[in-house]
Amino acid sequence: MTKFRQLGKTWSYHIYLGQDPLTKKRKEISKGSFKTQREAKAAARLVELEIENGTFIKESDMPFEQFAQDWFKTYSRSGVKISSVRARKKEMKHFTSVWGPYPISRITKKMYEERILDLNEKYSQPAKWYTCLWENEFSESINSRTDKN
Repeated sequence: MTKFRQLGKTWSYHIYLGQDPLTKKRKEISKGSFKTQREAKAAARLVELEIENGTFIKESDMPFEQFAQDWFKTYSRSGVKISSVRARKKEMKHFTSVWGPYPISRITKKMYEERILDLNEKYSQPAKWYTCLWENEFSESINSRTDKN
């Protein structure tokens, strides 16, 4: 169920997602600052379609370091060689040292590319192994959170 509100000169939408089974609290997505009700309805419909298709990812203020640890744990259990796990762990340190406390939702592809170039200059080697990291599941996770930026 979607509701629309006008606050001053702007409109907002509120989409009800149901009740959280653990906390029993109401789950809702909302966004505002739309100039017209039509704009708010269009934006709400896009979010509703993402929810229906199972592609909606709620933005999170999860720190990059926590996200990297979660990703690494999943990656290491996925059946890859132990040497690959060690390599990814070493590579991840180069990113967590810079973005550790930074919210994952605010890291853009451009920031990632700039970091690759910085590392390439620092170590004066082709950035192949960092590109390899980007091509793994890690990039898919970041892209799904940053494509909106």
